[in-house]
Formats: sequence, C-alpha cells, structure tokens
Amino acid sequence: MRKALSLLLAALMFTSLFAISAVASDGSVDTGQRLYLRMMMDHTGVNSNDFAQQHTMDEWRALLADGGEKFIEKYSSEHPGMSDYLQGDLFPRHLSHLRAFLIHYASDSGNFASCAG
Repeated sequence: MRKALSLLLAALMFTSLFAISAVASDGSVDTGQRLYLRMMMDHTGVNSNDFAQQHTMDEWRALLADGGEKFIEKYSSEHPGMSDYLQGDLFPRHLSHLRAFLIHYASDSGNFASCAG
C-alpha cells in the first residue's frame, strides 16, 4: 500500500511539474507587448494594438509556426529595418512572448490593448 501511494504521489508531482513548464513556455502577453514596443514599433510605425489587429488568431498562429518562418519572411520584406532583429539571435528567444501577445490581441480575439504605446 505504501509503495502504491508513493508511486501515485510521484506521478502527481511529475504531472504538476510538466503542466507548470508547459504553461510557462507559452509566453507572456505583457512581455510580448513590451518586446513589440521596444524592438519593432519604431520600424512598423503602428502601435501595438493596431499591429496585433492586422491578423486573426489563426492567421497569427500560421505566421508564427515553425519558428516564425513566415512571420520573419513577411515582416522582414515589409519592414527592412526589422530584419536584423527578426533574423538575429534574440527573436527566437522572444517568439513565445510575441506569439502570446499577438494572439491575445488579434482582430477576432475581442481584446483591446488599453496601453498600446
């Protein structure tokens, strides 16, 4: 009985740790908005809310899939000043946060960034 209880407890702890790490890897909406403001807004010329509302949630998911390949291609050509950032070392580390921000404020999300910068 003790072994079964210990195994059950260990399984619950493992599952909890896995769930926490999965949520943490999803990125932060607030961090994504700050990254947009700091790294991208000067190049796009639009505030964060207007940028996020350019696409639906599904369109953002498609653009940001596979390491953001389509996003990098689209926005590097539309805003050449951003290409160094998008093709550099920082963008892959920022991607989960930018994804969370863009999907959260997408045109069909019903959300509006009150402090859009």
